[in-house]
Amino acid sequence: MVTTEPNEFVRRFHDRMPVVLNDNDAAAWLGEEPLPEADLQLLCRGLPAEALNHEEIAPRPKVGTGEMAEKMKVTEKNTKSAQATDQPTLF
Repeated sequence: MVTTEPNEFVRRFHDRMPVVLNDNDAAAWLGEEPLPEADLQLLCRGLPAEALNHEEIAPRPKVGTGEMAEKMKVTEKNTKSAQATDQPTLF
């Protein structure tokens, strides 16, 4: 992994970030001939901070809480009861 100086967004969390190449830059990086150092320096950059902005997503409810968890408990209880009566026993 190649890293570079972080942009403004990443700098809040870490002192470096990965270099991310678009398709054209990746083709140049992996080309048949080695690139001049100046071209390599231009490719070794992070994404702009605005590329990392995202919509905030509400947290998911904890497992084992809420209406769905209660339905699952009832279903599980019914399943266990049915299994207990439907299963043959040794004695």
